[in-house]
Amino acid sequence: MPLLARLRSSAHWLVPATLAMLLGLWGLESNGLWLDERITMEAGTINPFMYPWEVPFFPYYLAVWIWSLGGLLDFDGWLRLSSVLAMVVGVVFTSLLGKRLGGRRLGMAAGIILALAPSTNRFNQELRNYAVAVALTAIITWAFYERFKFNQRRAQWVFGIGLFLLPFMAPYALIVVPGLLVLALLDPGLRARLRSMLPWSMMLVPGVLAQIYAAVLIAHYFHDAIVVPELTQFAEPLLWPMAYSTGPDWHVVTAGTFGVIALVLGVLTRSGVMWILAVAAGAISLFAVSFLGISFWLVRAAIPLSPWLALAAGFAVVSLPWLRYWLVLGLLTAVSLPTIAELREPGARDEDVKAAVPIVESQYTDGDTVYVVDSETFGLNWLSWGLQRYGQANREYETGSTSTGRTWVWSKDAKGARCDALDEWRVGAGVLQLCPKWP
Repeated sequence: MPLLARLRSSAHWLVPATLAMLLGLWGLESNGLWLDERITMEAGTINPFMYPWEVPFFPYYLAVWIWSLGGLLDFDGWLRLSSVLAMVVGVVFTSLLGKRLGGRRLGMAAGIILALAPSTNRFNQELRNYAVAVALTAIITWAFYERFKFNQRRAQWVFGIGLFLLPFMAPYALIVVPGLLVLALLDPGLRARLRSMLPWSMMLVPGVLAQIYAAVLIAHYFHDAIVVPELTQFAEPLLWPMAYSTGPDWHVVTAGTFGVIALVLGVLTRSGVMWILAVAAGAISLFAVSFLGISFWLVRAAIPLSPWLALAAGFAVVSLPWLRYWLVLGLLTAVSLPTIAELREPGARDEDVKAAVPIVESQYTDGDTVYVVDSETFGLNWLSWGLQRYGQANREYETGSTSTGRTWVWSKDAKGARCDALDEWRVGAGVLQLCPKWP
């Protein structure tokens, strides 16, 4: 087959994959690591057991350790590239499933929608396991249909391995299991093979038991940190798979608009409604588990459902004539790009101390002190850590918890405490102060 013909036949997954890769590489190192990423970097490259409450994610940290060659490649861009590639895999398998269910145009539309989603473009650069959760969901769902609807027996091993890995690599992604059951009940081609699915569900058991044991071990760490949703919030996670922004309010609105458009498109066709019901089953499961006190009530916990929402919206888009097909995808691009651009700006992350480092370096003088917390309290000493990680090599800074002279203080280290600052800079969600003394 000539190269051009081969490219055309692969365009349904190649175009979305290329888009996802380009968006993932855009500004990959513009922001420094924030708290959760710092945990991953340290647990994945130094000691996977240094944060006991992260035991449920140990298998993921082992994967990070392998990716970093045992901690040798620990710079931000390389570590985050693992999430970029995982998200690309999620986009590819979503496109492959779309092509299988409705042709190349559906594969193209679903893949592009997933690649453009604000949540995708937040977590494709996040050194956490959210992109891995999306990839596993897409792979499992593709293999689910290949094996049980299209009778491709080789896919059963992909399905089984995916189910086995899911609770180990991303336990919150177990919310997709009720959604798979909904799909099995509503799709006639799957319903006929419901009984043959049951043995494969046993692949979940080892990981689920391991995570239950881990939850018991770490329960005391989260006793006061659990967020329990109100009953009136049960429907909120329906928007979460695709809507995420850390930017100004109007960017939050555009991110939410993207999610609303995807939901509206999803309910316009019978096939789309089936996938929306699967998303709803996962969203309600997230609510129910959180309401019972085993909480992971966070926007990012719903991201494993994003491939299904992309497919639901894709069924409506593919029903349109050629011009309207591309106009809708263009509209979604216009809605998502402001949020994506905001996420790529330096200082867009909560604890982006990287953006503060050049300020300190340019104005630090002999006799200055960089404030550090005089304890082993978790997650502090951000400014000192940032200067070591992002600052000039071999430059030393005086550190201390008290000082009678000029002191550089990062707001998160000081837990929001302020001084009569000589100068201060707002850096993303943080504030850098130059204090005449401290405290």
